[in-house]
Amino acid sequence: MSKFYALKMAQEVASHPMISQQDHLFGLIHDVVYKPTDSKVESYSNYYTEEDARLFKNLIESKDNDLNVSLNPLENVMCNSKSMFRLDLCVSHDSRFIAMQLNHVNGDDITHITPIRYFEGEDALAVNEIFN
Repeated sequence: MSKFYALKMAQEVASHPMISQQDHLFGLIHDVVYKPTDSKVESYSNYYTEEDARLFKNLIESKDNDLNVSLNPLENVMCNSKSMFRLDLCVSHDSRFIAMQLNHVNGDDITHITPIRYFEGEDALAVNEIFN
């Protein structure tokens, strides 16, 4: 878990219509919250092999009605810290909101492979099962 705004995609996710920012301690601490469930959103980054990155790319680019087909091959993916493919995630504590983006990382150079994809409700719960 990292600070929410540490991810490059965080600013765009924070502007999503179902996301709000709540300030605490006189504005010194900012929580990002998924509005429908009032659940705090945290950010994560994991590295995956090129093969697993292709599977995540398929998921991110899939149509909503193909979601289960895209999820099945991801059941056995494992993090690989030596890889150059990073999946950035913003996940609400109740797992009913997930934003994800696949990136290629080469030193300090980060190239987006996919746009940000948002999952909400039951779709987000299904996607979250990959990471549990």
